[in-house]
Amino acid sequence: AALFGTHMVDYHQQPVLKHLMLGAFVGTISLSMIPLINQFAMPVIYDALFATGISMGCLGAVAYNAPSEQFLQWGGALSIGLGCLIGAGLINMFYPSKALFNIYLYGGVFLFGAFTMYDIQKLIYNAKRKVTFDPVNESLGIYLDAINMFQHFLMIFGQNKKK
Repeated sequence: AALFGTHMVDYHQQPVLKHLMLGAFVGTISLSMIPLINQFAMPVIYDALFATGISMGCLGAVAYNAPSEQFLQWGGALSIGLGCLIGAGLINMFYPSKALFNIYLYGGVFLFGAFTMYDIQKLIYNAKRKVTFDPVNESLGIYLDAINMFQHFLMIFGQNKKK
């Protein structure tokens, strides 16, 4: 509900309400991640945070400095990839497989990395061309990419530390 509220409130007319909705959304996401974070030790969490920060920073720099808007053309392929990732996760729930779980984990890191480059170029494109630019709505995709990459890195590093 907070995500929909964030999208529905106008940034230029009601900036305080917009930021309150964004805060509620971020808080809800943070609360929903507590059970996942409680499963792992602090070194694993630090590794996942470090890997997420480095990945997001490097991919963001690549997307920002790209000479053309080439990553904007990836929208359809990324949607298909996201559908495949969701399908792999659902199949793995009913027919657990180590190989399918690894495809889900490592494919998720790759997919959300590609989504990061797409979302950053989409933000830049919209900032240049839209008359009324809303930075909060445009940056939500990048935030969700970072959250998903963190969760995938956390599961990968947690799986490696158990061995």
